Amino acid sequence: MKTNERSEANKKWTLSLYNAVNGTSFAEPEDIRFTTIENAVYMGMKNDVSFILFYVMNIYEQQSSYNPNMPVRQLMYAGKLYDKYIQVNNLNA
Repeated sequence: MKTNERSEANKKWTLSLYNAVNGTSFAEPEDIRFTTIENAVYMGMKNDVSFILFYVMNIYEQQSSYNPNMPVRQLMYAGKLYDKYIQVNNLNA
């Protein structure tokens, strides 16, 4: 099962976590559109998820220890996400 397939099955949980972290009370899990990229930056452990909720791109990655290159990794991941978003929505014309 691919990451996006697992994520689709967990929309309710993801929305609950999003609400808890952000102090919001969104109620429709179907409003989440997952955008997680397979093998984007780090190809070992799968510890990232990204999704769009009400036109806002959210990127989360779990880290258990200090990681000085995290800002660069997040920048690379965000660039790939936006490139994918532009391609999928035909915004490059």
